[in-house]
Amino acid sequence: MGNPITSAIVNVQNGLLTGEITFLPGLNFISGENGTLKTKLLQSLKSSANLTFANPGVVCRRQAISPKRNAERRAFQDAFTQLRRDNTKLEGLINERNINDGTFEKYPAVGDLFYVVYEDLCRDGKDQIEHMHQTEDTFNDVVSRIFPQYTLRAEWNLATGNPTIEIVKHGKTHVPLEGLSLGEQEILSLALNINSSRDRFDVFLIDEPEVHLNWHLEEKLFEFFDDYCNKYNRQMIIVTHSRAIFKPRYYPMTQFLYWDPAGIIKIAKDVTPEQRQRIAGDAIEIIQLGTFDKPTVFVEDDRTATVIHELAQALGLDIATSPTGNKSNIRSLFQFSRTNPGWDRCLFLEDGDGEGSPYPNQPNFLHLEKYCLECYLLDIPIAAVVCQKTEQETRQALLRAIISNKDKIFKHNKFLEFLLDHLTAESLTEDRIAKLDASEIIDSFISTTGKDFSDYVRTYVGQAQAVGRLSDALPAPLVEAFKRLAKPPDHV
Repeated sequence: MGNPITSAIVNVQNGLLTGEITFLPGLNFISGENGTLKTKLLQSLKSSANLTFANPGVVCRRQAISPKRNAERRAFQDAFTQLRRDNTKLEGLINERNINDGTFEKYPAVGDLFYVVYEDLCRDGKDQIEHMHQTEDTFNDVVSRIFPQYTLRAEWNLATGNPTIEIVKHGKTHVPLEGLSLGEQEILSLALNINSSRDRFDVFLIDEPEVHLNWHLEEKLFEFFDDYCNKYNRQMIIVTHSRAIFKPRYYPMTQFLYWDPAGIIKIAKDVTPEQRQRIAGDAIEIIQLGTFDKPTVFVEDDRTATVIHELAQALGLDIATSPTGNKSNIRSLFQFSRTNPGWDRCLFLEDGDGEGSPYPNQPNFLHLEKYCLECYLLDIPIAAVVCQKTEQETRQALLRAIISNKDKIFKHNKFLEFLLDHLTAESLTEDRIAKLDASEIIDSFISTTGKDFSDYVRTYVGQAQAVGRLSDALPAPLVEAFKRLAKPPDHV
């Protein structure tokens, strides 16, 4: 049972911000205009005695952390060696400081945390490899909630007698921890530390966790926070500038700080449209900076962005792309764009996934007719030229790619694998390829050409244009939308 803060009487910076503020037992957000002492308020909740708790008389264990002040990253083996030499323990690395200390605490990186959690399990003297995999499973429970396509993989290094860990992306790309982007490192470090600290703290006070994150990761992190609070009966009070607070899921959890006409900071459960625009402005400007001065296409992933880039190059257009991570982010941004100015030259592109469009007849929202954009890269006559094969040989190469990736294609429906025994090269018609999740097989298919994905796409788009089939091989509505968005703003 947690012991959340129910209310606080605050007096920050000699009366500039005063009043009583109440909190929900789970997830809470504090947002506001710049300079409204949000971080100072968070620090006061760590050190102040003017707090009311759900269980009076019981110590409320509070941790104040800030990704802006987090620890330096280092290679896993270097961290492992240093932590073992220093005999670092879990309770020492996740520091439960005195609750009267109002400072923000550093938290360990993913590799450091893995080591101490693993070592903590090994204290019982039992099988070390079993403990390694137990730690691996615990970490992956968190990793999969934020990055469904990522897996943390631990293997026993016989030479060193220690675990070695890495991140596997999309089941095939192996990345060392220090090779992750800063945003990926931060979101995983923060989430894993909070998860490992759940028995040590009742309340987590977090200052701007979206710092260092690509904007599309913000909602993933906030979803984790909300689920975590509900699952473990813990409270979080988070200072943020994220646009996600204006979503219906989070708006009721949010309180706002703003300047009143008398020059005093006030606390409110709601804000005026003007205040909302100012508060959300920072996040929106970050998205717009350097991109909205030109037509911008929001896409699901980097691979789609590559296709967009090559198509724009072929058309002689200067178009920016912004990968968002997934389909839900595409839709969320599109909804936001419909009620906010400045998005007229933006296009929102999502895969078909065998579904209908959620926004039919909306010219700036494109829902592909085929299952995914990779399907459009498998037009047999064009692909045959790119592969320097006959059309029959190209179909055979595509069939081999399908068979070699059958586990990915069928996933949980293993029963249907027998259908592959009846599949022939001639079966791979244009209509059937359009229904295939080609993202699962495109790498295997392209590998037979000796090209990487970017080279293949560049050559494919060039060949489609050379034979006059650009709007046939690639989505015609996309080509038309590009031409429309590329016109000067006063002609759009």
